[in-house]
Amino acid sequence: MGADAARPATDVARAAPLTARGTSPGAPILQAEAREASTAKERKKSSGQRPCQKGTTQMEMILNHQNIMLALREEMGWPSFKPANDCILWASGQEMAFDVGNQLAHVAQMAGRDVIYTGWASARAKDPTSFAIAYREMATIDIIDRLAPYAADDRSRIILVSTCADEFFAIDRRGSLARVAGKPKGIGKGKALAMKRIKATASMMGDELLANNRFVPPGADWIEPEMRTGTVVRFG
Repeated sequence: MGADAARPATDVARAAPLTARGTSPGAPILQAEAREASTAKERKKSSGQRPCQKGTTQMEMILNHQNIMLALREEMGWPSFKPANDCILWASGQEMAFDVGNQLAHVAQMAGRDVIYTGWASARAKDPTSFAIAYREMATIDIIDRLAPYAADDRSRIILVSTCADEFFAIDRRGSLARVAGKPKGIGKGKALAMKRIKATASMMGDELLANNRFVPPGADWIEPEMRTGTVVRFG
């Protein structure tokens, strides 16, 4: 499961209008679930100290993946409610691989939104191993992996910085995902601070999986919910 860490990233051009860039070959099985998001404080208050309903270690780990993504979303400046400019999906699942990138591009195309994605070594993993984005250009959808979360300080919004190109991604004032040339220095220190903030925010989340989970089988078309809400999409 997941990509071969020893294999270097490659640039692969796919048939128009999709291109996959910076992904490694692999064949993971994808599964997605769309979740309605609420604020950390609201979910913490509503859930109280109740244990996970199924009470298994695996459920607790999947819950951790959910809360990490919700925390990343919050720390990057994306609201917990459905914004007017609803243009980003939040996803997590297996480590980045060529087939994962293709699936993300497909979802981005079907949903008409960019995708922010975290890859995990397993359902039991406590921390994501990779961050990636499916970014819609005029005629292509670019898959950019090898990103790192970065925080300049304790209060600024977290951004996603490329570790192999001179660029970073941030949410602008309209709520759009902006691709910006250049990147800050001290990525290692900034990443450590960003992960510290993400974990701290995740620890304040509720202790239950969100009620409106929705699964999309591998290779299936994206089906937009009848009533669109601010959602997290999870590939697992």
